[in-house]
Amino acid sequence: MESPRLQKIVKTCTELTPDRRYSSAVQVKKALQRADGHIHKRVVRVILCVAALFACLCAGYAIGRYTDFTPTLFAPAGVTFEEPLIEQAVRQSLNLSSSTPLSEEDLLSVTDLYIFGNVAAANVEAFSTAQQQMVSQDESIKNGGIRSLDDLVKLKNLRILHVALQDIVDVSPLAKLDSLEVIDLNHNPIENISPLAGLYSLRELIVFDSQVSDCSALSACPLLESIDAGKSRVTSPQAFAGIAGLKSLKIRQTPLTTLDGIAAFPFLERLELSTVRDRNLTPLLSLPELKEVWLNEELRTEAEQNLKNATFQITYS
Repeated sequence: MESPRLQKIVKTCTELTPDRRYSSAVQVKKALQRADGHIHKRVVRVILCVAALFACLCAGYAIGRYTDFTPTLFAPAGVTFEEPLIEQAVRQSLNLSSSTPLSEEDLLSVTDLYIFGNVAAANVEAFSTAQQQMVSQDESIKNGGIRSLDDLVKLKNLRILHVALQDIVDVSPLAKLDSLEVIDLNHNPIENISPLAGLYSLRELIVFDSQVSDCSALSACPLLESIDAGKSRVTSPQAFAGIAGLKSLKIRQTPLTTLDGIAAFPFLERLELSTVRDRNLTPLLSLPELKEVWLNEELRTEAEQNLKNATFQITYS
């Protein structure tokens, strides 16, 4: 018997002392009716509380479902990033503060991303400024420390990517970004770029100051027309075998041994190189579309001897 009131009635009915017991059945009936009324009121209160809670839940659902307002209780968690610097660059691109939650829908609007060292740049001009600061030995520009590109997979519409002066080795996450047209990963210790072979839209690749020695896997990229592999481990034109549509090739400060095989790039218009171990520049005459060549001053004598009849412009530095 759970009700204290009923327990009290039973106890009173069983009292041995007459003046402590109910004097008649009428008194017992009245006591029972009063007890039943209290129980009824308690049940009613419980039912009303449950009904009120249910109404609140329904109202919350309706607000979230049919309006733009979402109460904090029902608000979804924002997108998170592994690399803080990438998140900063994304927020720069979207012009969002650090306190504003990022949604997956927001990230679909990101088409360009710029990071140079420890600087998350808002645009290509700011990126170039940071780059010039490094060239000027500005000590405020430091390695950004980015190791993973996994965060970029969230940026499904990314077309232009500049992430320079980091610690990136693995570029495989970029293989999932079908819209990429420009990839700038200069000043990164990258060795293998073959994961980029499936990027149909890729037009320009920059891997200056890297450990790359072979770019031939990118022959599968039909639109690729510009590569900067300066200060890499490239030793000959064979490193670009199959990339027949090349129009611009930069291979300054590389351990280039020969230009033999350069004829495989008939659409080449601009070529930058420092020196060639065999010092033979005559293969350049086999390029019908060549317009500009940059050479180190130390090759001037060879150029004047080998390239007397050249129709392209030669610039020495």
